Amino acid sequence: MANRPLGTSHKPWEDQSEGSENLVRGGGGWLAAGFLKPGARLMQTKTIALPKLNNLSPSLESTAIKLMEEAGELGAAIGKFRGLNGEKVDLTNQEVARTIGRELLDVAQTAITMMFVLEEQFHVDINSLLEQHVDKLIRKGYLSPVFLENDPDDAKGRNY
Repeated sequence: MANRPLGTSHKPWEDQSEGSENLVRGGGGWLAAGFLKPGARLMQTKTIALPKLNNLSPSLESTAIKLMEEAGELGAAIGKFRGLNGEKVDLTNQEVARTIGRELLDVAQTAITMMFVLEEQFHVDINSLLEQHVDKLIRKGYLSPVFLENDPDDAKGRNY
């Protein structure tokens, strides 16, 4: 698990500098769009690589508390800077969006820290959970699978 972003496997075609790319799911994993095969699913993704914080010794509990704190700060920024608290906002929409983005990254960093804790202290396979998560999004109707070619073998046993 060392030296790679959580939620990804280390494959040369996944080492992309852009933060948003198209990945496909097929053959039990995620592949870059250039490696398509029948039955693969294409979806737009946002991939960020946040560092493992090496000056901390987080526990599951401390990280959960920090995650809630950061989520609260994100909510407060949205409320305050979008004028929901009744105060006059002296920032441009772009400045507000950047402030919200910074708070969102604090939430993401803390979530990544919790993933490291789960992997290292509890031996949780985050990559496996990521695949299950995407399948759940499809089952719930939040994400539509896009099959690139009709491949009857891929549809077998799936309840999409």
